[in-house]
Amino acid sequence: LFPFEPALYAGHPVKACYVGHPLADVIPLETNLAEARAHLNLEAEGLVFALLPGSRQSELHYMAQTFVQTAQLLHQRFPQARFLVPLVSRETRLHFETELWRNGAQELPLTLLFGHAQEAVAAADGVLVASGTATLEVALLKKPMVITYKMSPKSWRIMRHMGYQPWIGLPNILACCFAVPEFLQDDATPENLAQALGNLVCDETVQERLHELFTEMHLLLRQDTASRAAAAILPVLRRHERPLP
Repeated sequence: LFPFEPALYAGHPVKACYVGHPLADVIPLETNLAEARAHLNLEAEGLVFALLPGSRQSELHYMAQTFVQTAQLLHQRFPQARFLVPLVSRETRLHFETELWRNGAQELPLTLLFGHAQEAVAAADGVLVASGTATLEVALLKKPMVITYKMSPKSWRIMRHMGYQPWIGLPNILACCFAVPEFLQDDATPENLAQALGNLVCDETVQERLHELFTEMHLLLRQDTASRAAAAILPVLRRHERPLP
């Protein structure tokens, strides 16, 4: 799926080839902000943040409160901003709604969505996103983002010593640099996240640079993946096919 992966199999008895990532074929190279906002019944003007706290209940357990408190700080800095929160299930929605209530954030100008993550990102000026495939979607939609992640302290103590590269977000891994900020575990405070995301949406120069970088990334990953994968697999299948009885 990624151009750096075939080299990982070098020296091992596994044939590997790069076929690109299917998301890069599905997501258009350019999206229209006004159309995306109209689709979600948002005004064309104004600042919009998308918050993507994860798809699993375990992720919401560790990150929902941080995302809510980050939104509160961003709202203090940008009182006219709106927030979009796409969630994938009733359980994750309930978890996020509970954190809104616990933190007294019911009055935030915030819209919860069932799914529609790509639409929410397309309509946004900046995105706070939990590390995972969603970070790649945000990059393919050419949006400034801050990547974050939290897990249980025990898991963190184990995992932090297992990394073989300094980045966890797919856009940064593909760029081989900290193209966008990452805040993990104890560093993932609402203050750090709100400041970093707020700075991104205020810096047009950085936004232009990220758009160029993400466009190059999109073109690199857009390889007509289905066709290339089929072309790689069919010869193997033919070598093993059995004649009809």
